[in-house]
Amino acid sequence: MKVGKPAPRQPDPTAPKTRPDPTSQVSLGRRAGFALFWNIAFMPLKAGLSLFVALIIVKLFPQRTYVALAAVTAMLASLGMFVDLGIERALPRFVGQIERELGRGALRRFLTLITTIKLAILALVIVVLTFFADVFIAWFNLGATQGRLYLALVATLLVLGALYDVCTQILYSFFKQKVTNLLDIVVNVLNPLLTLGLIVWPFRLEVYGVMLALLATTVISVGIAFWQAWLASKEATLIAQQERDLAQAALEANRQNALLESPLDPADSQPGPDQGQIRPKGSIWRRFTRYAALMYFFSLSAWFYDAPFAVLLFTFYGEFLTVALIRLSYSFIKQLLKTLLAPFLGVQTPLFSSIHAESGADGQRDDRLQAAYSSISKLQIFLLVPSAIGAMLLSRNLVELLFLRKSEEAVLKTGDLNLAVWVTVLTVLFTFSEALISLPMVILQVYERYRLVVLSRTLPILGGAVLVLAAFLGWNVIAAVCVMGSMAVGSRLIAMVALRRVFGLAYPLKFFWKVLKASLAFGVPLVATIFFLPVNWPVTFAATVLSVAIFFL
Repeated sequence: MKVGKPAPRQPDPTAPKTRPDPTSQVSLGRRAGFALFWNIAFMPLKAGLSLFVALIIVKLFPQRTYVALAAVTAMLASLGMFVDLGIERALPRFVGQIERELGRGALRRFLTLITTIKLAILALVIVVLTFFADVFIAWFNLGATQGRLYLALVATLLVLGALYDVCTQILYSFFKQKVTNLLDIVVNVLNPLLTLGLIVWPFRLEVYGVMLALLATTVISVGIAFWQAWLASKEATLIAQQERDLAQAALEANRQNALLESPLDPADSQPGPDQGQIRPKGSIWRRFTRYAALMYFFSLSAWFYDAPFAVLLFTFYGEFLTVALIRLSYSFIKQLLKTLLAPFLGVQTPLFSSIHAESGADGQRDDRLQAAYSSISKLQIFLLVPSAIGAMLLSRNLVELLFLRKSEEAVLKTGDLNLAVWVTVLTVLFTFSEALISLPMVILQVYERYRLVVLSRTLPILGGAVLVLAAFLGWNVIAAVCVMGSMAVGSRLIAMVALRRVFGLAYPLKFFWKVLKASLAFGVPLVATIFFLPVNWPVTFAATVLSVAIFFL
């Protein structure tokens, strides 16, 4: 960090440097590395329990009940997105900077104001849900008797979820991945256990059980998250004070050196009002508002091609098979994708924000930015490309073994198996492709290239109109998945091209082709044999192990 001018004659080893101190880069890399480690360490437990509960729900629930659960959870996710206002996703970008530059008191007032605004909006939403309950119940087929209770649970979870999101985003801002993963373990251990206890014998509460388990888990996690966020903020305050003391000491040493070597009047060597401190570009409050508005637009545009919007839309038109298959495929594939991307959770935005804040415009920004962009992209390619090919080729086995149930009330019946397999293949193709090129959007947001981000996010809004047309005309689930996926991937492609033109950052295509060829080395033999083998767990497991071995060889 640049805190003063070096002496004009001989360089002083104690004088501040004009380039970022390498130790700060090492510190940043170590913090991000620890974050990656803790994300990976807790990944198997979280993923395994979530998948187990999802499978139990598919096996136990009738299709009509499963559709009701899909509608209620989609309503919760949609309302949570609408009342979010982009605040939670903007916090990692600014929390640390506000505390360093304006102090802990300003940060406390800032978070209090944000929480008050969110609670006021939530109160308005609850009033709307209360007075128009019958309308929502009729729109989404929630049932006359249980619909009001569903809406009451949704309203309560919205309030608790807003508080939890604020606290966890503060923890992400300070690279507290160990704490956030412990919170995730509480959620992903306690919630499945409570869910299983409430939806299976002896209670069999079905949708009520899922929502009540989520409510109890959220209450506990909010208390833990608030406590840990307070501790993280207190620790960050101490670190910021140490950094200010070091900067002041370096400034004093530089002043003493200038006094010894320069005949100028001592008053001339005093630091100016802008020397030794960071002056952000523009008001930090105004920048936060702009960034939060962008995040809100980002979430709103993404909602038009995501599963919650499709579930609510097709539930409204009574296409229950489409609703069941969309929720089934997206919940399963998104869980798989979330597991694979768990090492990067809460790391990308703080990492690029730190690079942006520390490097400034001294000429080293491009090197550091290119290195971080290339490294993270290569890791994602290495994880996602072979996983996507393997998942698509084994989709028939996985869908039949995990979800198929021979019953007239089953979520997935035998006659719908082929349709479900194609939906799963397309979902894997589009969601994994979107994740592979999602990093450019993060960088454009961090570097405040808002016009480019808005341009790239207009495509999904148009896709939402097409999806409404598809539901109105009664198109099947294949058309719906294609519309949703193409809008998502197209938006990311626009952002990637914009990043290349503005920053000159090149996507590691050579590495992508290298990993793709290694993936095809097992994909081609697998596709030629898997359809002629019986569908059972030993065959599926053997094919998976053999594919992994061929890929690494």
